[in-house]
Amino acid sequence: MALDTLTLTTNFGVQGRPFRAKIDGLTTGVIEPAAGGSPGFSVVNGNLMHEALLDELSTVILREYAPGVGQGYHDTTIEITAATFEQVAAAAVGAIEDGRTVIGWRLADITRFDGTLDYVVLVENDLGSTVAVSLPTDEPVPDEISAPVLSQTSTTGANPIAFTIAVDDTVAVGMYWHLQVAADSGFSTSLRDETRIIGSDDFNGDAAFDSLTNMADGPTYVRLRVERDDGVMSDWSNVINDTLASIPANVTFDPTTKSQYLTLSNGNLTMVGNSSLNAAAGAKSTAAKVSGANPNDRGYAEFLMGATATAGERFVAAYDSATVTSGTNLPLPGGSGVAGIRYRSTGGIIHSNGTSVSAPAFTDGDVIGIYVNRTTDKAFFSKNGVWVTATGDPSSGGAGLPLGVTNDAQAGAATFRNNPITAAFKPADQTYLGTLQAWGS
Repeated sequence: MALDTLTLTTNFGVQGRPFRAKIDGLTTGVIEPAAGGSPGFSVVNGNLMHEALLDELSTVILREYAPGVGQGYHDTTIEITAATFEQVAAAAVGAIEDGRTVIGWRLADITRFDGTLDYVVLVENDLGSTVAVSLPTDEPVPDEISAPVLSQTSTTGANPIAFTIAVDDTVAVGMYWHLQVAADSGFSTSLRDETRIIGSDDFNGDAAFDSLTNMADGPTYVRLRVERDDGVMSDWSNVINDTLASIPANVTFDPTTKSQYLTLSNGNLTMVGNSSLNAAAGAKSTAAKVSGANPNDRGYAEFLMGATATAGERFVAAYDSATVTSGTNLPLPGGSGVAGIRYRSTGGIIHSNGTSVSAPAFTDGDVIGIYVNRTTDKAFFSKNGVWVTATGDPSSGGAGLPLGVTNDAQAGAATFRNNPITAAFKPADQTYLGTLQAWGS
């Protein structure tokens, strides 16, 4: 009697999960797994079974015996592929539409009427919707992973360093990035060490790593490799190295550009005007914010309104670095023909050649904060830690107002009469800094 070549209703399972497939093409039904194949397989009631697939690729030799003693047998060799954790995770991530986020996923088994066991991935997105996706029947994951290639996209000195990652098809979503950041080329002085799962967004624009935020100044070296759950890993990538820009230290009011009607004290951090002054006398910070020079393109400063000896208006402002004293005084920013923006103690913010928007008034004892981002040309103001409605909160997506400078930006203040104002440029002196970058260090 001729015996046919056998097939299975599925040649695909999941690593570490049960496998069951109906055997098609049986003639006598007298069958068993022969020696020489992968261990752990058995035949029960015409089904090929395994309690938990061990390998990504298993080989089974199915031996069917002809009837009668000494009539012979026929061997069929079948390969069974098992999906790895990385492939399951990749299927989950790939099932979500662009713009949505995977909240969670789980593997579910489905039994066909003939007893065959199939698997699907149930994926929940950030809207609470669940979709089911079949597992891909890809070839086993290769034994080697090619090293990624990094290309720096951030400008020199920018903090954080930004880069894109190029990989080949040995790297897949669901594997892991291992990032190392050090202060030396030999990576003996570690600054950061982060491992995270690879997502599909990592290949669209700059890759995001928590470890690259809030980096210290100085020489910085970055490298990356790819790792899998089974212990296989790539070589290290090429190294990106840069020297991060420093945040200015010891920032004060600048005595060389201040109004001649002002007196500076307290290490040039407190200004007081003349009691008979009928114009606003101003002073700018010694440090400016420069477009594109992250982190030195942004900064937060505070100004404490001291007790007034003579009634008069006060201002907190951002000046253009090119604004200089006109005669004896420093022009107020934001007005007609004067670059910059200012917040008035009587209420309101003036910007863009005299445009006025509403903002609460402030007085003695109030702390007025100003945050500027020179690269985006935006300014934000707060009163006693509460961001004014006109600008919003820069740390949570506030729109801000036009900074309105052409050159670099300097924080500053101005006062009528002898109304004192004390500046705080570094974190230790500030009350409401939060997560923002301080003006100085």
